[in-house]
Amino acid sequence: MFKKILIVLAGLFVLLIAAVIAIPIIFKEDIKAAIDAEIEKSVNADVLFDTDNFSISLISNFPNLTVGLSQFGVINREPFAGDILLAVEDFEVEVNIMSVLFDDQLRIKGIKLNHPEIFIKVLPDGTANYDITFPEEEIDEEEPEELAPESQEDFSLGIDRWEIINGHIIYDDQTMLFYAQIEGLNHSGSGDFSLDIFDLDTYTKVENLTIAFDGVQYLSKKTLEVDMTLNMDLEKSVFTFKDNTIKLNQFALGFDGWFAMPDDGFDMDLSFGSQDNSFRSLLSLVPAVYKQDFEDITTTGTLGFGGAVKGKFNDTTMPAFNLQLNVADAMFQYPDLPSSVKNIDIDVWIDNADGIIDNTVVDVRNFHLEFGNNPVDAKLLIRNLVTYPIEASANVTLDLGELSTMFPMEGLEMKGEFNLNASANGIYDSIRSLIPAIDVKMNLKDGYVKSADFPIPMENMIMNTTILNTSGRMAETFINVDQFSMIMGEEKISATAAIENLDDYQWNISLNGGIDLGSIMEIFPQEGMTLTGKIFADVKTSGKMSDLDAEKYDRLPTSGSMRISGLNYVDNELLPQGFNITEATASFNPDLIRLLKFNANVGRTDMSATGSISNYLNYVLKDELLEGRLNYS
Repeated sequence: MFKKILIVLAGLFVLLIAAVIAIPIIFKEDIKAAIDAEIEKSVNADVLFDTDNFSISLISNFPNLTVGLSQFGVINREPFAGDILLAVEDFEVEVNIMSVLFDDQLRIKGIKLNHPEIFIKVLPDGTANYDITFPEEEIDEEEPEELAPESQEDFSLGIDRWEIINGHIIYDDQTMLFYAQIEGLNHSGSGDFSLDIFDLDTYTKVENLTIAFDGVQYLSKKTLEVDMTLNMDLEKSVFTFKDNTIKLNQFALGFDGWFAMPDDGFDMDLSFGSQDNSFRSLLSLVPAVYKQDFEDITTTGTLGFGGAVKGKFNDTTMPAFNLQLNVADAMFQYPDLPSSVKNIDIDVWIDNADGIIDNTVVDVRNFHLEFGNNPVDAKLLIRNLVTYPIEASANVTLDLGELSTMFPMEGLEMKGEFNLNASANGIYDSIRSLIPAIDVKMNLKDGYVKSADFPIPMENMIMNTTILNTSGRMAETFINVDQFSMIMGEEKISATAAIENLDDYQWNISLNGGIDLGSIMEIFPQEGMTLTGKIFADVKTSGKMSDLDAEKYDRLPTSGSMRISGLNYVDNELLPQGFNITEATASFNPDLIRLLKFNANVGRTDMSATGSISNYLNYVLKDELLEGRLNYS
């Protein structure tokens, strides 16, 4: 009798095993057909997957059901036709069937995404490529919506673990001019979402993170590592930071406090601070430093970075916040370069005590560093963001030659000594035409700049400039370029300028010098065209903006002379025989241009002219008739 029972039980077991193996195979096509039908009904995109890449198994993780899908993708339709929204190499879900049968709970034991590619794009008009569902049909107001019975038992969802392997995500939102790219994303997490209170454990590693806003790239291929444990109170929507580290390159931050989502916005009490107090960790955020032999850079110094955010955030309120940065006794030096950036001391404090953004205080209490033997000192205090009461100062001395050896840039050579001494004190109010009182002195001597893109160097550069305003009134601002000169090629250019009254610009400018057109063509070469020769000018102009706007050109005294020597212009297509000006001289004032000499030839035809042209300013600026008399032969 016992033997017969064993035989029956063995047969049932074999039958059960056979059913477990056969059922997924028998119903695979029916399952895929049902999925295809549901996709066609609700998704406005092309969803691509093959039956051969779809698997259902009760054997591999019995009693869990494992559903797998590989080579899965979603392709957009118009207006993003042909663009990939989602592509996944392998997708796998493991579900505990017994939890559904006996506990009224869908228990997901694991979710795995292998090499997902996600490309999100939002057009300037707000059209988003992820909006791929068909619009829901409108409900007839006369037909009340069918409600679920109140007696229906609650259904819960539990997820034990999830994992993303080698993900790639691009988010391009043109409504906000925001762009982000995440490359090499590896993420894992676990948490029991069936409970009201539980710990959510996650770990994320990004190999390359790039973030740009409004065309400015703020992060470029940074590494990001996030190891975080959050206590989740789903019933109260309160999330508390426990053990956590956020690491950008080598710069690590830790968080304490909580974050809540009440009905009227967000509420928070958070504090954060650097977990590595070395200056090296902050230096790792600089793109050039991080990419160019960062491990070999010599650094010393300490870092303090932290802050807090406390209060509510909604449409009418924002939380109070503060941020502080301290760097002390720091230095760094590139490998194989002769000088270091040393004696770095920075003390910055940003504080908002009441959550009103206008009451934010920005205080750069100290900023000092030395590029080799070149000191830079600065201070800045802004007491609010309404009238911007400013107290600022800066003192800079730079040996450009030493600076170029410390930070060599391929194809660029610099020399000279630059000095800046500046201070500002007062408020900025555009309505009342008020600016801070300003005292700025800048000078450059023995300047030299040569670039691979502009092979003709600018040499013997001299500049002396002052900007002065003692009252804070824009009308009492004085800008003086007492001296500016340089040699470019073989020609010297010199200028002076005096500008005052920023309410109604008044100027007095003089320019004297020559331009070698052959040198300009070396800098900006034009295919099929040659241009040589020299132009010399001596020009003086003065006036004020109100007279220019009122077209009172007689009040804008402008005079000077211009001379052209040895000009030769050839265009292989339009003027292959060439046009030459052997010599031309002209003088001008606001009323008249006098052509004193003009000798030229086109091919074998020569010509000369003298004479005058009047009303030329009104011709150029007011489209009036041009008048003149020329003697031509």
